[in-house]
Amino acid sequence: MPAAAAVPLETSKVILAREGIVMKKILIIVGCCVAAIAITLVGAGMYLKANMKEITGKFAGFELDMADLDVQYFPPAIKVKGLTLNHKGNSVRIPGVKLYPDITKLLTGKIFLKNAVLDEPSVIADALMKADEKDGSAKSEPFSPSSIPARRIQINEGVFSLKGPEGLLIPIALTGQMENTKQGISVDLKSAVIEELGFRFAGNILIESLAPLIIKVKASEGTFNPSSIIDFLIKFGYLNNELAGKIPRIKSIQSRGINLSMDKTPETEAIAASLESLSLDQTEIKGINVQLKKGGAFEVAVAQAILDVGSVYGWMADNPAAKESLDKALAQAKLKALSAQGNIEVSSLSFTGNQAAPDKVNGALDIKANGLVLKVTSEKGEEQQFTIKELDSRITIKDGKPALKVGSFTVDPEAGGTGSISGRVSFPLDLKGLELKAYATGFKAFETTVNMRLEKPVGKRLTFDLGVINPSLTLLAKGIAQEPNKKKLDLEAQFEVLQITKEASPEGPKAVSAKAEKPKPFDLSMINGKNFSAEAMVRRFQFNDFPQVKDIKFDVKLANDKAVVTGNLTLCDLNMSLEALMVPPSSVMTQMEGKAINVDLTSLIACFSKTLPVFLTGRVSLSATIFARGTDSESMLKESDGDFMITVNKCAVHRLGNLDYRLSFFLDMLRIAGMDASGLDSIDFSRASARANLKKGRLVFNSFSLNGPLMSAWGKGEFTLKDRRLKISGQVKSGFGLTKTLEIDKVLVKKEA
Repeated sequence: MPAAAAVPLETSKVILAREGIVMKKILIIVGCCVAAIAITLVGAGMYLKANMKEITGKFAGFELDMADLDVQYFPPAIKVKGLTLNHKGNSVRIPGVKLYPDITKLLTGKIFLKNAVLDEPSVIADALMKADEKDGSAKSEPFSPSSIPARRIQINEGVFSLKGPEGLLIPIALTGQMENTKQGISVDLKSAVIEELGFRFAGNILIESLAPLIIKVKASEGTFNPSSIIDFLIKFGYLNNELAGKIPRIKSIQSRGINLSMDKTPETEAIAASLESLSLDQTEIKGINVQLKKGGAFEVAVAQAILDVGSVYGWMADNPAAKESLDKALAQAKLKALSAQGNIEVSSLSFTGNQAAPDKVNGALDIKANGLVLKVTSEKGEEQQFTIKELDSRITIKDGKPALKVGSFTVDPEAGGTGSISGRVSFPLDLKGLELKAYATGFKAFETTVNMRLEKPVGKRLTFDLGVINPSLTLLAKGIAQEPNKKKLDLEAQFEVLQITKEASPEGPKAVSAKAEKPKPFDLSMINGKNFSAEAMVRRFQFNDFPQVKDIKFDVKLANDKAVVTGNLTLCDLNMSLEALMVPPSSVMTQMEGKAINVDLTSLIACFSKTLPVFLTGRVSLSATIFARGTDSESMLKESDGDFMITVNKCAVHRLGNLDYRLSFFLDMLRIAGMDASGLDSIDFSRASARANLKKGRLVFNSFSLNGPLMSAWGKGEFTLKDRRLKISGQVKSGFGLTKTLEIDKVLVKKEA
């Protein structure tokens, strides 16, 4: 490589001299800038220190005071000590303030801060502050990030106190910084605490715009005490006691992974929130996503929620409206109290719709439980425990209509037995799409034992076999139910057997007092608001020892808050028709018609009595019409009316020597006719007939007649149902042609031996 060309000594000196001159110029310029900045800072500091009160007094009536103001040159800053501001009862006190100006902008004549540090600021503000009506100043421009003359504001251990009624103060302690960025105002809170409310928050708040309001919030965690917040809102007048009483009394709320965005732009107005987890007392919810859009549209999704049933039950008990519904449900189930222990898992929850159109809501959720324990207390104070061994179900909602699919549901009562249900059901009930399998074996609930088997494949009929037994009631039902072939029907059912046995209460002081009480009115509240129609057939129906009813066929229609029942049945060879109108709360009106033609009298009576059939024979024809109305069983009997017509051909009364006390009036007729019944085993009538009316508990005989070879009788009378008193007046004629006046007045009761 060739040697570098030598530079003459004179040339080098010239170059160094030039570089020295340049450096001097640079130093002079820098020095002048520094001097200008220093002079500016000193001048600004001296001016601020001398005229701060006058300057701030020009803005919104602030009253300002400070202990000291200093200027720092490296780095350039203004320090203020003991700063206090007062405005309309609100105050700001800051022991130390450091203001770091932006030098580049300061040289252009603009006052802008790189950073502002507030040490332990204390702010007292009126939470209920109202606008000054006398202030006639023009409306100010909307606040925006460009309105803040600082890039960053640091707050160290600040306390903001909200002033409420009667001097109440709610202090908010916070540490963090606010930064003015291109995206907007970014507030990074390391901590925000309101001890009185149990509130703790840490995260970032990005304010992109204040007009329209666009905010994004990100936080790692947040906790607060709901009860304290409710009390706070009541004290400050934001919440009334009535509304506060409807809010569940949740003890604590903790949330993690909070993301919130609010966009109030008119065209795209929406609020969106997501949380990694949310804890309400002992209830844990994960993966929450909520979107609320303009016009009421919403989307809600929850990945998983573990609900503590004890806490949920407690929330319901604290809510007056929910408690009223709960108490009503317990009363209908004849329970005094209910409690629960365990968890319910809700997962894959997703709902979309619009708040203004509930019938357009769509969504689904899964519900699972294992080992859930229910404790119930009966009206008598008896306690019993039920364990839900397994629950796996899914609820879907399509166009506002819910459907329930139960994969498995098994319950074991503490007293013994087991029960299980699986299938699919939609609401309102779609019998064709219903899928159901259910059974109960020796399932015991207090004094009641249930045995049951239900099965309904999709598209096929439902078969049921049910048995309920307890000390006061036995119910047996077996049959089928299916989707009706006829239009305008909701259900069609056929019972092979329906048997009800109700035991009488044991006699005693309580039973006697119960008899003295007025009967309870009929409860027809379930009819209100229902629209339902059904057709049913019962081949055999038995109630206690009453006559067996066969081939019952009836229609039920519920509409316009009324129920109409029409039907036909066969009662002891009597073909009867029935019409009933039921109007809530307790009014019932019924009309029954019955006919029998040439029916065996002995067989007919045998349906109603175990003893009378042995005394009477013949062939009977009967027609009857009965109308009854009332609000309870007693008023129905008192207000009943009816017409009867009966004819018996070849009628015979047997065993006169040991005649039943209810037929003893035949012996009175024989005695009045002058005949001795001791020598007779029976008495025959070729024909017997009677016409009668039922009027308010009295069976009035408009006419009766008995025609026979040994005795004939005719006349009128009445029979009082309550005291079983029979009165007859007329004439009686013996076989010898003697006619005498017939007068009978007696009570048809069994005489004690």
